[in-house]
Amino acid sequence: MDTSDPVLLASVATGALMLFLVIWRIVFFLSADADLTLLLKGAPREGAFEDKVVWITGASQGIGQELAQRFAAMGARLILSARSAERLEAVKAACRGKHAPEGVVIVPFDLKGGAEVLRGAVRKAEDAFCAEESPGGGLHPCGVDVLVLNAAHPRPKLTCEETPEDTLRGMLEVNVVATIELTRYLLPFMMQRNKGQILVVSSAAGKLPAPTQGVYAATKHALHGYFNTLRYEAVQHGVAVTLVCPGPIATAGSAEGAIKSASRQSSPAHSAHRPHCGLRQGVNRIRLR
Repeated sequence: MDTSDPVLLASVATGALMLFLVIWRIVFFLSADADLTLLLKGAPREGAFEDKVVWITGASQGIGQELAQRFAAMGARLILSARSAERLEAVKAACRGKHAPEGVVIVPFDLKGGAEVLRGAVRKAEDAFCAEESPGGGLHPCGVDVLVLNAAHPRPKLTCEETPEDTLRGMLEVNVVATIELTRYLLPFMMQRNKGQILVVSSAAGKLPAPTQGVYAATKHALHGYFNTLRYEAVQHGVAVTLVCPGPIATAGSAEGAIKSASRQSSPAHSAHRPHCGLRQGVNRIRLR
């Protein structure tokens, strides 16, 4: 090869660069934990969540806490829910953004509290920012723009046979029944406005077998059945549904030792912010009108 030929050198350099880019993209897609559709969405447009009302359940720790900080940084108006008001206040204090921490609203409640508790939480969330003045003048439109269903029952490491009845019923109540009920109570408000987004933090266990996590996996499979169906029913009313399925994440909801090697688990912060993670891509997929 004539190394003095500039055209030839340019062709070789271009070919090497193209080969590197192809190999890099292959490695990227093989190592990513989001599907191709989400990966191709890219970053959300600037200001996509500014002044939007985002309600996060299970916001007192782990994934919920990290998502709260991320939405706050994007200028969203936050409503944070979990059982512990004290922990929610700590999360609120850590949020930084256009409306945070001062404008963050705390709505503590127990998902196992029954229908009246859930309806009461929905009413508080819907009315949270009604009296605030909007940037364009007048009062801020009422209602929740984005519902993030992140709350889940703690999941101990137990085989299907070993799982006690109280754990079985607790997981089904929190992960399935109460989660669906809360959605059903909020959904009519979104449909009436002809807009809204429901983001369900599910799990890879909702798609694959999960040894020693059988009941937890069953609850996630149930969520997939319900929300995949709801997606088709609600889209005609302007409401979109997104299911996010992260892999193992080290949170307080995972019993100590539930996964043998903690080094194999992602941290909530890493999972919520790394560019190729399903959680971040799930947020990116939301497109509000």
